[in-house]
Amino acid sequence: MVWEPEHHPDADLPRETISLREFNLLVEDIWFNEHNVVERQDFETCLAALAGRYHHSASDEEHRLFINARNSAQMPPPAQDEEERNSEDYFHVIRDFDSILGTSEDLPYQCSLNVYPVAPFSETLTHRVYLYWPITRGNQRTEVEISRIPNLCLAKVGLRSKVNVMFPAMYTPHMSPPSLRVQGQLHFGTAEIPAHDIPTFYRRLRRYMNRIPQFQGAFFYHEVRGAKGGTHHDPEDDDDAEFALQDVFGHLDFDQITDDDLNHRWFVDVALEVRRPGHVVHWRRDNMERIIRHAVPHGSPLTISHLPRGKVLKMITPCS
Repeated sequence: MVWEPEHHPDADLPRETISLREFNLLVEDIWFNEHNVVERQDFETCLAALAGRYHHSASDEEHRLFINARNSAQMPPPAQDEEERNSEDYFHVIRDFDSILGTSEDLPYQCSLNVYPVAPFSETLTHRVYLYWPITRGNQRTEVEISRIPNLCLAKVGLRSKVNVMFPAMYTPHMSPPSLRVQGQLHFGTAEIPAHDIPTFYRRLRRYMNRIPQFQGAFFYHEVRGAKGGTHHDPEDDDDAEFALQDVFGHLDFDQITDDDLNHRWFVDVALEVRRPGHVVHWRRDNMERIIRHAVPHGSPLTISHLPRGKVLKMITPCS
């Protein structure tokens, strides 16, 4: 007698919860039919794979399947060497430096700058970067998010980095973030300033800006965008991490940046990737708080628990 499924899609059927691996094996068993218990392979394979329903031969009943991808999905131990990193019996972690953001009062570069005689509008800082600069009006000192401060792009540094000059003297509390709209296509050329001429260029630029009240007290915003995967390294290998840091920071002279800026206004965007060969690994949403606590040990439990998911971690450790 040919088995027929219940007609109604929401029929009350015995429930069966299985792991993702068990589900794959079940569908394969139906399709290959090695035990000759399936009479309509195509139909029953589609029913199981697409509708989560199948004929349970032992009880001669139709069952409804529910998949819990976390069943039997415990992470294996961490890999200790290169051979284990290539085995699905172990997992390993890779770290990458995605970007660097910071501010300074001068131009701390050890490489040439490509200066824009006319600043490109598209490189004006308009989005929040969660860096703050102190601005004093009268007797009141306020920490202002720097994207609200009037600014322009001064120069490119290499292929993926730029430096903006910020004008806090032009800031007013009710000022909206810059909004730029340009019609047509404009081409902005650059003039190269060799590394050995940067101190002279900076002194002249500072002297000229100080003659204009609106430009007095200007500072610089630095943005280094790394290539995705360009600084992959083993976080447990100090030499590997040091090489990656030098690759990203090599053009900066930190001796020219004040301790106050380094401690409070320089941040590195660090990406962590967990790999297990032959598997797709996902973060568990219900474990996010524990992950953040491990990654940011100095963050208070209250701050971490109230942190909206998908938002920037404002308590990330600055450079030091």
